[in-house]
Amino acid sequence: AKSPERARREFVESGDRLAARKEYRQAIVQYRNALQHDPRFGEARVKLADTYVQAGDPQSALSEYVRAADLLRDDMKAQMKAATFLLAAEQFEDARVRVARVLKKEPKNVDALVLLGRALAGLRDFEAALKQIEQAVELDAASAPAYATLGIIQAARGRQKDAEDAFRQAVATNPERADVHMALANFL
Repeated sequence: AKSPERARREFVESGDRLAARKEYRQAIVQYRNALQHDPRFGEARVKLADTYVQAGDPQSALSEYVRAADLLRDDMKAQMKAATFLLAAEQFEDARVRVARVLKKEPKNVDALVLLGRALAGLRDFEAALKQIEQAVELDAASAPAYATLGIIQAARGRQKDAEDAFRQAVATNPERADVHMALANFL
């Protein structure tokens, strides 16, 4: 009989090999097997969530990222992934709480500031959202996500000229990024 520690490690290693071969469904089974041996194994939950993303199952990924972030409270990457998926699911308050935890430890994390701005905008607190985005732009004047989020916030506030300026700034500072060109095109 294997020890639970050894069994969970072997299941995770097997899941890693399967995920590397893009055999996502089988990898999911292996990660879930590891979690049967230790439901509080946060790293396995992150790997399971990542594999759900690769398999095209964002709902399951959201659940696992949240569980992983709950278990790995000091892992800022886990908190950011959970916040990102919560934001995509329009669970703005939960995303705000997660990203605030990141900013408490990493106050100059531009990606976290942008996520917080997006969460606050989702909560219709546009003034607070703008403050976060302005802080992100101060820290990284070439941040495409910051300018694109600024554009989204300004458009939501009915400030079309300011929104267009923000989208154009995103393109000017990041001309190689297709996503900022698409954001501007969608706005126009």
